[in-house]
Amino acid sequence: MRLSDGQSIACRQLERIASVDGSALRIDHIEEKDERDSILNIDISLDCSHYEQAAGGLNLHARESVRISVESDFPYQVPSVTTAHTRFLGFNHVQWGNYLCLFQSAEAQWQPSQGMVGLIKQLDRWFSKAAINELDDPE
Repeated sequence: MRLSDGQSIACRQLERIASVDGSALRIDHIEEKDERDSILNIDISLDCSHYEQAAGGLNLHARESVRISVESDFPYQVPSVTTAHTRFLGFNHVQWGNYLCLFQSAEAQWQPSQGMVGLIKQLDRWFSKAAINELDDPE
């Protein structure tokens, strides 16, 4: 498997986040990349048991799994985040049944210097806001 420099950085950053004591992040699988594919898929799960739940909010499991797809030019290209299920189908900011739209505007909100730390913080924020049905509330 030949990773780009950016993909190697993304893996190291996720491993560092997961290695912190008490981290909600767990790396479940890093997909082997073949020569024809430029995207690296990393399956992770997050502890969601501490999120407040409200009526109309997204019903989260205690641990939610997602796939982060990392282009070769990471961190300049925003990774995409999808689920393996369509349980979130019909909820705001979920496209095609499993694509999580983490940013209102990736061009304006994605900060390459934050890398995977910024992405995981945004994913955490997305889950916490979705659970109380406040994804559309301005901050």
